[in-house]
Amino acid sequence: MPNDHYVTNALTEPWRDGAFLWCFDFADRKIRRESASKLFAKQGLNSPENEAALNKFCESPLLEFRHKLRTNKLTPNKLTPNKVSEWRVFRALLLFPLVQTARILHLRDPQAGHLDKFFAPGEQGLNEMARERHENSHVMTLGVQDFPNGWLFYPEIGFFQFPAPMLNPSPDLGLSGIGVAVPLTPYLALAAVPKGADLGQIEKSRGLLQSWSVGLNDDCRRIAIPSAVLRKHQDAVCDDIVAMRERIILLERLRRSANELAKDQL
Repeated sequence: MPNDHYVTNALTEPWRDGAFLWCFDFADRKIRRESASKLFAKQGLNSPENEAALNKFCESPLLEFRHKLRTNKLTPNKLTPNKVSEWRVFRALLLFPLVQTARILHLRDPQAGHLDKFFAPGEQGLNEMARERHENSHVMTLGVQDFPNGWLFYPEIGFFQFPAPMLNPSPDLGLSGIGVAVPLTPYLALAAVPKGADLGQIEKSRGLLQSWSVGLNDDCRRIAIPSAVLRKHQDAVCDDIVAMRERIILLERLRRSANELAKDQL
């Protein structure tokens, strides 16, 4: 019986130490070295049809995009959805939070058919879903390599959310919307933010992405750590990660409160 991942195995490759991943577990606040083939996986989880759909619509486009970035065959932030190959990247990113949510729900209740339902509309239906999201989104890459100790963790759900301040207060979003980022390397993420977001402010706030990449809740109970991080003492790394989550939980509460106040005044 195959060992099926609910987070794309190949996407975690840049975080690996050989065939292993260093993983922090919020449950006991310890770091472990886990086999990459077994972490974020369960035997017999997906049908062959769903594995093929995951590969076609999400995994292959993101991996191809990462390869082009690594080999300098693509300029970051110069994507256009008018090209078929690049539309596949847009579609993969815009659908990624939805498909990952379906994968996590499928992991918890395999009999409910969450992945079957997600892929049931076929390519045309998924294209329509992605185009609808694209009308309200801006796609961009965000890097952290120019910050001291700048790196991203890889969260258990495969993506993380971060604040996206708006240029103008919105009756629907308030002062700040939510961006979604898929880490492609420990130093770069592909992200989608709401149309009308303050891209300059998001660019200035890139240094906070490391904290947001630990995830806000127990859906991200485990996170993969770049091996370079473990040059520090393990206890210090654990303390840093716990402090990051505590910080972003507080920031998210403040963001929501400010949004509600702003909406009341619009």
